[in-house]
Amino acid sequence: SIILFLSFLALRKFEFFKYALIGLVFFLSIQLWEKHQHNRQIKLIVYNVPKRSAYDLVAGEKNILIGDSLLLNDDKKLLFYIKPNWWKMSVDETMSLNSLVTGNPHFNKKIIQFHNKRMAFIDSSWYRALRCKEKIKTDYLIISKNAVANVEELLKYFDSDKIIIDSSNSSFKVKQLCRQMNKLHISYYSVPDSGAFVTDI
Repeated sequence: SIILFLSFLALRKFEFFKYALIGLVFFLSIQLWEKHQHNRQIKLIVYNVPKRSAYDLVAGEKNILIGDSLLLNDDKKLLFYIKPNWWKMSVDETMSLNSLVTGNPHFNKKIIQFHNKRMAFIDSSWYRALRCKEKIKTDYLIISKNAVANVEELLKYFDSDKIIIDSSNSSFKVKQLCRQMNKLHISYYSVPDSGAFVTDI
């Protein structure tokens, strides 16, 4: 469009101006369509960051990043593993989970209701202390930090549509969990084996 417009100024041929204008309208239309798509996006992302837990809850151009403190304070890893995805999704405002937990019944750090999906984050400290009389219903159950040794024991507490194994689990633990879930015919996703888990909500 720029070249055509400069050609119009140099040669004074209206055809160059017309095609430059068509190109500009086409470019702006793509930009508006992408902006519309980004405003509508609602996603859960479980990143594949070696030996770390990292999750994103994305709504429009805002997101909530949940992860290990070591990762959240490591600008190099954020730049390598996570920020390129933010740029791709046009995310421009990142909120911390702590700012949303206080006074919000949908956020308690371990079980989160995000739009119409409920997810539970299973780490070792919380799982050891967990005692429930009734099963907790979730859409996604995310296992981290080698918290779970026995999947059948986990299912006494949770009824979940899909179990996600994040990349903070050891390779031995990942294989162990995958074998158990295959045997039990459970729907699961292994981030270390298959890459980042991304789903629209």
